[in-house]
Amino acid sequence: MSDFTAALADLAPPPFLPVPAVMIVPVSMPTAIDVNVPPHVPSTNHKTNTSLGKGKTVKSPVRSDDKSAAQASFAVSILAGGMSSRMGRDKSRLRLGRRSLLGHVLATARELGCKVRVIHRDLVPRCGPLSGIFTALKTSRAEAELFLACDMPFVSATLMRKIIRSLGARGRAVFIVADAAPGFPFALRTSALPVVEGQIRRGQFSLHSLAKTLKAKLIPVPRGSAKELSNINTPLDWQAARAARGGASGRQALGKSGRARRSR
Repeated sequence: MSDFTAALADLAPPPFLPVPAVMIVPVSMPTAIDVNVPPHVPSTNHKTNTSLGKGKTVKSPVRSDDKSAAQASFAVSILAGGMSSRMGRDKSRLRLGRRSLLGHVLATARELGCKVRVIHRDLVPRCGPLSGIFTALKTSRAEAELFLACDMPFVSATLMRKIIRSLGARGRAVFIVADAAPGFPFALRTSALPVVEGQIRRGQFSLHSLAKTLKAKLIPVPRGSAKELSNINTPLDWQAARAARGGASGRQALGKSGRARRSR
């Protein structure tokens, strides 16, 4: 057992609850569920070991003819591993018009032309947003990852591109700031993985703490983009979001109910 495994012993589920494997949905196969593997695993079926314990038998969704694999510098990870406790059911599957919440986020992320993954299950559970962040960075094939939340269907491709540009060639982390708190969406270099591990060891699971430790660049919400950061956590939020598609009164209701996803 590694030092990191020992440090996380108290954070893991009880022995009778097995730790689930990371589940990733590649955008080229939106209805399939696969497990992405780190780039150092060449085979399509291979048992891997991480610092968090024994790995699972996995199948890589990336083929040599996969055009998305060529987008190696930047990738997108949509975090969908939350428990949806306030909603009472899986938020990512809720319908908003013709698409689910997750479907809206996927459709917008595809506009960037990067490889897009959906993180459904985490390598390290019960660590707030850092569970999905750790999982994405640990399995990433890119130099940097743009992180999106599955319950924020209004984030535009324009805002996503602004974050990517802000990271630049040397930046380590960029966070959007709403109401003085950093939150989704944000971008991290994959080299930030050791910092994320350290945050988990110390039990510091908030995005605010992560941004501070990384000395991240903070971007205020662009003028006119505040509604983009509304997230859907409760049935009231969902009702307001559905009404927002019908006109100004609905959008006003959404502004009162849905709040930007902040650090926890």
